[in-house]
Amino acid sequence: MNGTIAALATPWGESAIAVVRISGGQSLALVGDIFLKESITPRTMYHGVYRSTSGAILDDVMFVYFCEKSSYTGEDSAEIYAHGNMVIVAKILEDLCGRGCRLADRGEFTRRAFLNKKLDLCQAEAVVDLIHASSEAALAVAQRQLSGKLSEKLHAIGDELMTVLAILETHVDFVEEEIGGNELDGRIAERLSAVIADIDLLLDSSRYQTVLGGGLNVAIIGAPNAGKSSLLNCLLGMDRALVSPIAGTTRDFIAERVTLGGHVINLLDTAGLRADAESELELCGMEKSIGQIRRANAYLLVIDSNADYPVLGREIFLLPSEDNCLVLENKSDLPNSRPCGDFLPKCEHCRISVLKEPERVKVLVSNFLAKRCFLPAEVDVVVNARHVDILTRVKQTIIRTDQTLATIGVEFSANDVRNALEILGGMTGRYDNESMLDRLFSTFCVGK
Repeated sequence: MNGTIAALATPWGESAIAVVRISGGQSLALVGDIFLKESITPRTMYHGVYRSTSGAILDDVMFVYFCEKSSYTGEDSAEIYAHGNMVIVAKILEDLCGRGCRLADRGEFTRRAFLNKKLDLCQAEAVVDLIHASSEAALAVAQRQLSGKLSEKLHAIGDELMTVLAILETHVDFVEEEIGGNELDGRIAERLSAVIADIDLLLDSSRYQTVLGGGLNVAIIGAPNAGKSSLLNCLLGMDRALVSPIAGTTRDFIAERVTLGGHVINLLDTAGLRADAESELELCGMEKSIGQIRRANAYLLVIDSNADYPVLGREIFLLPSEDNCLVLENKSDLPNSRPCGDFLPKCEHCRISVLKEPERVKVLVSNFLAKRCFLPAEVDVVVNARHVDILTRVKQTIIRTDQTLATIGVEFSANDVRNALEILGGMTGRYDNESMLDRLFSTFCVGK
């Protein structure tokens, strides 16, 4: 950690307030010199006039000083709350650099917090997730991981591996007094199986990472004139798609993002699917829609409960399942409407009228997606791609430990457990790997 750093911690642009953050050993001396104060109480807001080294008044500001024990970075820090004019901010940063600061690198404040053991690596990553969370579910997961929930699970796995290592090393040191080989193997195998089960739970949570990050991709599919565009408009709460009694109105897919039940959903209204397209343009629209449909996480299949069942085509018909598809039997208010439970019978069905009961439709769709496609209540943390790589290697090493114990001997098994613990340490950053840290913190914004 080199010197005292400074950066704008709020977005660049005009705003009511701009926060300039300072961190490093000179923080207290800097604010004392700038605001002509001999005594500054930590974590106390002060009002002052920011004067440059030349004596020019740059702004009327508020500022606060944090001692290293109570600061975000784990070192003396300060924050200056100026007016959100970028000319003012630029002059303040220029003056701070003239006083011996340097501009912070991307993520350097959080990197210093990590190096000063204010955060572990999982918590540092959660800072980014917290900033970029686009839904209530993503925000809740980021907050839990920032509070150390994921780290707790990893420490529990590490503690269990340490127990296994202690048993193995005791057997090596006191082999003549140790329990029999079969009994030892049984104790170790039982503990390692429990560790693998815990790792598998974490690995399984990774499948929710994409949904939390970018939202759930939901395709609205069905035959022409079934009410797909009406459903899109209903869920969006506005007339986004053209609705017409003429079949084949939607000639291209329409993509929109909406928050439903606290979750971000990327809605895709597709061209109606039928075997007898009436024009080259309609056929082209269907082909483009099919390409998008294949990439969806979930499906809202709209059928006209007054008409024949849709012919979706084999490549589409195989995509919906009971886990990812809600069949909406639309136009149930019409006199010729009939139940359609024998069409895709394993999927959940709802009889609806998009035009007559839009609020009910929203609730039905929201409940289905929350129940089938979003983060279950029992999953409280979600691991990312870096975590998956590390946990997979830990699991492979543990499996090898069990095999080594049965074939080669205790000494080699103990070495495998040590390797597993070292690999696991990479999750929270218990070992120092500069190149890995450079890659991680380069994804942060400058003031973080």
